[in-house]
Amino acid sequence: MAEPRPADRLTLDLITSYLAAAAKVGSWAVVLAVVARVDPPAMLALLVFLRTVCTAFNYFSLSLGPAFVQRIKAADVAQRESALVARPPGVSEHVIDYEPVAPPEALVVETDPDLQPGLAKWADIAESLERKLRWCGYAGVFLFAVFFVPDRTNTTQPVSSLLLVPIFVAIGTLMRSVSDAYSGILQRSGHLSRDNSITIGGEALWLAGGFVLFIVFYESGVTYAATIAATLFAATGVGVLHTRRFLVHQICRGNARKVGPANPELARSVASVGAQITLGSLADYLYGPVSMLVVAAFLTTQDAAAYGVAIYFDSVLLLLVAGVAAPLLPRIADASARHDVARVRKLYLTATFACLGVLALAATSVVLLAPWILTVWLKNPPPGVTAILPIVLLHTVIGGTAGVARSVLVGIGAHRAYAVSALLGGLLNVGLGLLFVTQFGMGLAGIAWATVIAVALRCAVWMPWFVLSRLRSPAV
Repeated sequence: MAEPRPADRLTLDLITSYLAAAAKVGSWAVVLAVVARVDPPAMLALLVFLRTVCTAFNYFSLSLGPAFVQRIKAADVAQRESALVARPPGVSEHVIDYEPVAPPEALVVETDPDLQPGLAKWADIAESLERKLRWCGYAGVFLFAVFFVPDRTNTTQPVSSLLLVPIFVAIGTLMRSVSDAYSGILQRSGHLSRDNSITIGGEALWLAGGFVLFIVFYESGVTYAATIAATLFAATGVGVLHTRRFLVHQICRGNARKVGPANPELARSVASVGAQITLGSLADYLYGPVSMLVVAAFLTTQDAAAYGVAIYFDSVLLLLVAGVAAPLLPRIADASARHDVARVRKLYLTATFACLGVLALAATSVVLLAPWILTVWLKNPPPGVTAILPIVLLHTVIGGTAGVARSVLVGIGAHRAYAVSALLGGLLNVGLGLLFVTQFGMGLAGIAWATVIAVALRCAVWMPWFVLSRLRSPAV
């Protein structure tokens, strides 16, 4: 079958990226709706709590997806430059016929059949790093289950629910996260749509299997919807990991056996870049998850449930722009490798303003329809959600547009600056949240306003200034 044209591939990447983002958020929305109607209220609170807190296991991926995209791009640039330096005397540089710079409408990462064997060394590195991170993650799951959950959940549910549900949610999150190593190679080799299809399939299988098991158990009088959902979430996470690994092996090596161990120098360089990106991504945990811990520590259980539901709306709105970041990153890296600054600037400005418009319109609609949405979704929603929702969605609109800037900074290799700014912004959010709650008695509103201030300073002031400053250089 013929390869899709560049414009067709871009369309396919965008569509599947949006579907993958929608599948991640939509699957949880359906599960929470079922649990809210079947299980005791404490189980809904537990799942909302776990969905927020267990995002910590996403950091066991060490951001290997964007790290592989950036390092493969850097290796490609180094190879081209070394080829120019090694040109024999008297030979015109025009003899070296590199792929010409494509016009803006057609600039995509092509799938060159000759490129795939060269990616085999990256596949070996991905498998080596993934296994190490997965075993570290297992240790994290054990510590989470033994020390964290019993101390932090105030519920009368049986021990099986208090232990099995958190363990399985953590494992499912971990498996999906560490598979990000293979996802980066798939993106850089032009298979983003296939990578997205794996995500969509995993979420669809989770929901379909959950409904079948729930119906079987429900007819026998057992209504452990949360336990069933958590178990299948872990199982499908394992399936996503192994499917991505198999696909990368087929693309990079076909049926060939592994030639040798992973290159330790390249592995260290990928891990180093990933660690710096992860440091910046820690800011995500310093917003919703840590804010949830502050709410749980200083406010009431109802406040925690209300904040968790409001943050879920944040996740739903962000999926409207989440589909942009995935296809944007490899294209920015490709344009950067060609020193096409104008193309990078155009991608950044166009995508940023498009995301801003979409998020502003969606946030306004959600605020107006929130009472009806909450009633249909959760039947008896926690009190206080509608009061803080406009503030939460304000920082959603501001912060959601920064996803484009993140792709630009990672794509051009400015991941250190991104990491430092993101971490400082997250720490500011935590500090302001504690100050507003403990000293000024602002309650949930204080938590939400702290996030608005921190996000606005980083995403609406610093990031646009820094990105546009970098893009004034003739080479990025």
